[in-house]
Amino acid sequence: MKKTITLIELLIAISLLLLIVLGAGTFHVASERFLRSSETKVSLVNELTYILEHMNKYISLATGDVNNPGITLPDSIHLRIRVDLNSSPTPEDYTDDIWIEYRLNSSNRSIEFCSDYNMNTNSCRTSYETLSSKLINLSGCVFSVSEYNRATLSGLILRFNPVASIDPSYNPQLGISPATLSFTSISHSTN
Repeated sequence: MKKTITLIELLIAISLLLLIVLGAGTFHVASERFLRSSETKVSLVNELTYILEHMNKYISLATGDVNNPGITLPDSIHLRIRVDLNSSPTPEDYTDDIWIEYRLNSSNRSIEFCSDYNMNTNSCRTSYETLSSKLINLSGCVFSVSEYNRATLSGLILRFNPVASIDPSYNPQLGISPATLSFTSISHSTN
């Protein structure tokens, strides 16, 4: 007796194969979407972490005393810090120290860093380095300084594409708002 495959059996086999292929395709598309979403979120976390670690590094190196503070705040979008980066630090001598500046730039939605700020001319001797160009809500993002050289950054919010609307999968948003982030300088002076 010869066994043959009937048309119904063939249709059932093709349907099962099609169901398996569609399931695998759907899983692949969902995995790609999840991977893209994760990559954008990790990118924002890395950028925010970089900004905060960068600021913490220099604020912790601020050199000053009660009469000559190492952290100044000319306005809410500029933060200036005096640091002594010499190989042999001289805490009591401020003449060999340099000033650095962080600024919030609303024209390109960025937070920028100047590694050699000239306090006499109020200008950066070098060019500004952009730490991030993904800031949103610049009107709510401000620097402030309290007693004991405590610098605060409030309202920092980053979005993967700052001009597009929020989309958790493709354009996530991350920030420290409404909380504030404080950095404390350890004064290197004996005064």
